[in-house]
Amino acid sequence: MKIWWIVVGIWILYLIFNSASPSEVVVITHEAFMNKFKTKNEVIKEFGLPDSKKELNGYEEWLFKKDKVIIRNKSKSGGSQNLTLGGGALLKNKYPIGGFNTSGSNFEDENETIREERSFVKFIFENDKVIKWETVGLDFTKTS
Repeated sequence: MKIWWIVVGIWILYLIFNSASPSEVVVITHEAFMNKFKTKNEVIKEFGLPDSKKELNGYEEWLFKKDKVIIRNKSKSGGSQNLTLGGGALLKNKYPIGGFNTSGSNFEDENETIREERSFVKFIFENDKVIKWETVGLDFTKTS
């Protein structure tokens, strides 16, 4: 009887460990990533300079736009070229969005907007300290 309980225990442990081994493990959650920013310098170091700033009753709001617009350029030869544009200055931010996806010639004839995605990171400061943050359309969760 004792051996039977040992076998059942080993079998249960086997099932637990085999079913609980995910392929990706969350290293840092989105909230933990965003909560690590405490000062303006830390925000600038990670995201660069903001796309816009607002002063509101002793508070300062910094907005980092990450909008993405995908435009199809129809060419005279019938081919097309997709261009992805990011909001704000692409080169100054650590997380730029942009680039070309070419599938045809470079002779433009007309532009057509295929899709727009609105996303941003916003920080609210009191003096130099981050008191609130907000993200829309972004997820900074890191997995291994």
